Amino acid sequence: MTAAPPPICCACAAQALDPQVDWLRLVGGLRGRPHLWWLDSARQLPGLGRYSFAGADPYALIWARGERSEIHWLRRPADGPEVEERQGPPLDALRAWLPPRPLPDPDLPDLPFLGGAVGVFGYELAGTWDPAPAGPRDDLGLPDLCWLLVDRLYARDHLRRRSWAVALGFAADPRRARRRAVERARSVASRLPDGEPAPQPLSAGFGLPPALPQCGDSLDAVGYQRAVARLLERIRAGDVYQACLTRRLEVPFHGDP
Repeated sequence: MTAAPPPICCACAAQALDPQVDWLRLVGGLRGRPHLWWLDSARQLPGLGRYSFAGADPYALIWARGERSEIHWLRRPADGPEVEERQGPPLDALRAWLPPRPLPDPDLPDLPFLGGAVGVFGYELAGTWDPAPAGPRDDLGLPDLCWLLVDRLYARDHLRRRSWAVALGFAADPRRARRRAVERARSVASRLPDGEPAPQPLSAGFGLPPALPQCGDSLDAVGYQRAVARLLERIRAGDVYQACLTRRLEVPFHGDP
């Protein structure tokens, strides 16, 4: 009988960056790296939009459609499978794959996010626990859930104008986990991405051009009116109490979004 593997410990470490670091230039330097993500706070007001976080190169990617969930290990020891699959509620799979909570550390900065998971829940995910018969046409084939498991990131406190490199460390032994976290945080801090200079802020009165060239609309005026009429009928019938009728606009674009 083989013994069960020891539980994995998670530790977190943060390395302060030069206060003069250009945050937008740092984020721009992440372009081209796999699975870039950016939680941006543009409103730099006390209590609102104080922090921003960015990173790339996660160690795993999780996605789900219906009752099927998969995790793709992007950085894992060679003896483990690259892809694992689970059947059942996708939120249960997500919970099973999330890293453990980091060990307490009084030296960590007071940041609301220190790594773990970044992602999105699709609107259709609600159908896994409330299977309503009506649903939108799935013409894009997007997953119901898509999350990145991140162990390296950059954090910015816009109020205090401070930035950090943050990293997680995993090991069976707490001391080894802390040592790995510190080493990774130092490595992330020593290899800052350098992008293009930050653009000038847009003026408060900027707006869209008066006409979008070759703009494709998912509903014309007549189709939109018919859709509104159908929704009103459903409301009167008691099937719907609130609806959000949206339209998709498509515009040709070339370059880096």
